[in-house]
Amino acid sequence: MQIHPWQSIQLSDYEAHMSMDDIRQLQTLNDSMREQLQCYRTETIIILGVCAGNGLEHVDTSITRILYGVDINTDYLQMASLRHHGLSDIFVPLACNVAQEAEKLPHAQLVIANLFVEYIGYEAFKHAVTCIDPSYVSLIIQQQTGDVFVSTSPYQDAFSHLQEILHPITEEGIISALKAIDYCYCFRKQMDLPNHKYFVRLDFKRLD
Repeated sequence: MQIHPWQSIQLSDYEAHMSMDDIRQLQTLNDSMREQLQCYRTETIIILGVCAGNGLEHVDTSITRILYGVDINTDYLQMASLRHHGLSDIFVPLACNVAQEAEKLPHAQLVIANLFVEYIGYEAFKHAVTCIDPSYVSLIIQQQTGDVFVSTSPYQDAFSHLQEILHPITEEGIISALKAIDYCYCFRKQMDLPNHKYFVRLDFKRLD
């Protein structure tokens, strides 16, 4: 069976690359996770592409009673559990290829999907959201003014196979995709990054 590109990337390479001073994506994602969790204070949360749990320290355990962390890489999930052992009463790691196994995903009130939609595409993400049936969706996509998706670094070769699963994603595209399943766009925030890149946070609320 073919290994998924995300299963072949060592966590040490991922974190070293993402945290470099001229990339700073790991730090920016941590700040964003804090803001997302503070904005939607729900009892149940599912984080798609949780990796090793960057930002989970911001979870308010006085409010959240179940926190699902979903990732295709079981090593990432194991590290998330180890790093955030204080959340062991509420953290439920789920190994899942969301593009193919969305039916396995549990219901949650809030979906957080940061730098995730790019790797499964609009249709698979719509299906995942439909399966989870959340009240709110908060996601971050990467956009760039240059041509290169992965920034130059000593670790960039570790990411070479991601091009095989990369989907072109735009703000307009994701807004349209979620509108089709009755989620209304309600918030936008842009975060500028080095190397001609920027993050865009887009939030959505289910139309009742």
